[in-house]
Amino acid sequence: VLDGKKKKIEEAEKALIEANSKFYSYEQPQQMHEQKDDEVTYDNDEWQYIHRTIYHGRIEEFDKLIHDPSILSSLTTDGQNVLHMACLYGRINFIDYIRSHYPEQFDNLLYKFDNQGLNPVHRAYYAGESDTFDYLLTKVDSRLNEIPTRDNQTVLHIAAMYGHYNLALKTIQAHPEFLLKCDDGGHTPLHSAIYGGEALMVRYLMTNHYQEINETVHTTIADLVELAEYYHPELVETLQTPLVGNAE
Repeated sequence: VLDGKKKKIEEAEKALIEANSKFYSYEQPQQMHEQKDDEVTYDNDEWQYIHRTIYHGRIEEFDKLIHDPSILSSLTTDGQNVLHMACLYGRINFIDYIRSHYPEQFDNLLYKFDNQGLNPVHRAYYAGESDTFDYLLTKVDSRLNEIPTRDNQTVLHIAAMYGHYNLALKTIQAHPEFLLKCDDGGHTPLHSAIYGGEALMVRYLMTNHYQEINETVHTTIADLVELAEYYHPELVETLQTPLVGNAE
C-alpha cells in the first residue's frame, strides 16, 4: 500500500514540477540543499535515513536518531524537512511527537518552504491527508491554511489541481474568498482544476461559482476552453455545457 501511494505521489510530483515550469511560469527558488555534505548519506530516493523512518512509520527509530535536535532540520534533496514528510504521508504521531518534544524546532520547520515552494501544510493538502491538516488546524493554528505557497497559490489551488473534491468543498466553505484568489501567474483554483484534468472539480466550480469568478477575475469561457484544449481536451465539453443545475 505504501509503495503504491509513494508511486502515486511521485507521479504527482512530476506533474507539479511541470505545472510550475509550464503553466504557472513559476521560477524555481534556489535549491535549499545544493551540495551534499560528505557526511550525509542519501538513499535512491535522495532521502536521508531520518526521512525513511517517517515514510515507514518507525517512530522508535526516529526517536533514537534525534540525539541532537538539529537533525530535525535534515533535508531531502528536494528541500523537504521532517514535517514535510510527516504531513505528506499522514504521520500524525510523528507530527505530534516533534510538536510535544521539540516545540521550538516544530514552529520553525512548519513555515519552511521546500524547493517547490510548499510548506508542510501545503504538502498535507497536496496528498489529500485530511486527518493531518485537521490536526494542524485544530491543535496548532486555525490560520495555517491561509498561508499561500511561494508562488501565491492557496490551499484551494492545490486541492483543485489534484482532485481532492471533498477537501476542496470543505475549504470553500471555510474560505470562499479563495475561489477568487489568483496566483503569481494570474490563475484561480478553477484554472488549476483544468490544468490538473479534474473533471468533477471543474464541473462543480463551473456550475456553482463561475459567475462570481468571472465577475471578479474576468476569465471568459473561451479562455478556459483554450486552456483545456492544450492540456485536457476532454474537459472542453464540460466547460461549454450551459451553467445550470447544481454539481453538489
